[in-house]
Amino acid sequence: MLRASARFTGNTDINLLSVTAEDEQATGVPGGEALIAFAEAAVTGASNLAAARQRLLKALGQEALIEAAAVVGNFERMTRIADGTGIPIDARNLDFSTEVR
Repeated sequence: MLRASARFTGNTDINLLSVTAEDEQATGVPGGEALIAFAEAAVTGASNLAAARQRLLKALGQEALIEAAAVVGNFERMTRIADGTGIPIDARNLDFSTEVR
């Protein structure tokens, strides 16, 4: 069951729904909104990637920016490996990627 929030170390409330929300909701994670904006811009190739990168740098610093970029790169790498090995596309991604393919 998906809960709207979860408690992690230090009793921090995390808004799990902020990841998929249409509007920019508070995540409960320090710099969370900047992380989401960076990840979305990086994955979609949005024109605001440079601004999102600067926002993340300002919010969390250079080390966090490097780590976030590494995570995005790793997910992209895993997707390319899956595509290259012929793993079938699930129905949701099949519809989403029709124009690209």
